[in-house]
Amino acid sequence: KLAPVTVVIVMLADPTHAEPWISGLERVSEIALGGAVGLVCALLVLPDKALGYLFPHVADALEASADLLEAGVAGLLDGGLDPARMDVLNQKVRVTLRAADVRAGEARRERVGPFNAAPDPGPIVRGGRRLWHSVIILLRGADRPLPPAVADQVRPALSAASQALAQGVRGIASALRGGGPPPDLAATDAAVAALQAELERLGSSGALAGEGPSLMPLYAAAAGCAYIHDNLIELAARLAEARKDAA
Repeated sequence: KLAPVTVVIVMLADPTHAEPWISGLERVSEIALGGAVGLVCALLVLPDKALGYLFPHVADALEASADLLEAGVAGLLDGGLDPARMDVLNQKVRVTLRAADVRAGEARRERVGPFNAAPDPGPIVRGGRRLWHSVIILLRGADRPLPPAVADQVRPALSAASQALAQGVRGIASALRGGGPPPDLAATDAAVAALQAELERLGSSGALAGEGPSLMPLYAAAAGCAYIHDNLIELAARLAEARKDAA
């Protein structure tokens, strides 16, 4: 119904009544000029980069992973792991990483051409997913608390390692969200090394002898902590590279 109105507007828009090909050329040039202005504004004046949306998604996933880590260690040492809360946190990580994948595809398309040298976000997203998988390793036996005698012996080292790792994960998340550099992970390095040393000491002294299958969750937690530590180091390196490339 509005088609005749459009035709009238087009016909009345050129009071000079120029030749049709001249009118068409003017129309095309106006569209090209508008497109060029829009492109320049999008790239230089008011850029709306996909990275600005991607990094907060990864930060949300990391923060939920830190919550999972702390809840898993608490379940090992004290029991009382809440499966419903674990499901909610895991679902949050899953959804936010899926959203980050979508934004990563958009960011890669933005990198096409000489006008945009944004860093590749792929390593950041993959690092966040690997860290979540490492937390899942720790959670595998967290629904069964350790024997009280074992929990009392490993509590100081395991609690310190989990707290340092969670702090490091949240530090990376804060850097992703706030645009700052990655945090110093020296405290995390020391706490994870202390946990490994304590487990070796307890094992060599025979303090853990006779516990058998009940120790499997403990060693899974120790392996998970080591993997999370490696993931943190990798994420910090990739984030530092991304900040350098974006500078």
